[in-house]
Amino acid sequence: MFRDCENIPDFLISECNLDDYAFLYFEALEEMGDAFKAYCEQISSWPGNAKALDEQLESFQESYRRDFGGSMMDTKIEYVYQYVDETGMLADAASALERYCDYKAFARDLFLEGYTEVDGYVFADY
Repeated sequence: MFRDCENIPDFLISECNLDDYAFLYFEALEEMGDAFKAYCEQISSWPGNAKALDEQLESFQESYRRDFGGSMMDTKIEYVYQYVDETGMLADAASALERYCDYKAFARDLFLEGYTEVDGYVFADY
């Protein structure tokens, strides 16, 4: 029986079993950081999704956008500012017109379908 399971995520341990992926997970976590942990626990339900670790890492790398935690602005709105800048959505718009863009509403719509935010980390849903 495992009685002391502090710092081991629930999805890797039960009362009588330590998942085969546990040590691989901790190695990947050390390399990728807390964003990988949030992705595994709250986005993809790994290892319950039956993906191999290398598939999980690849999926994480495709989905992960950036850590926006700790900033003064709302994570979703901050991501939208970056998204608009990177995609050049308003590049050809007049600067006077740029001021009328409702970033808060755009963030709400973008995160309804297509993106997920967990603890300041932003992930694409595809």
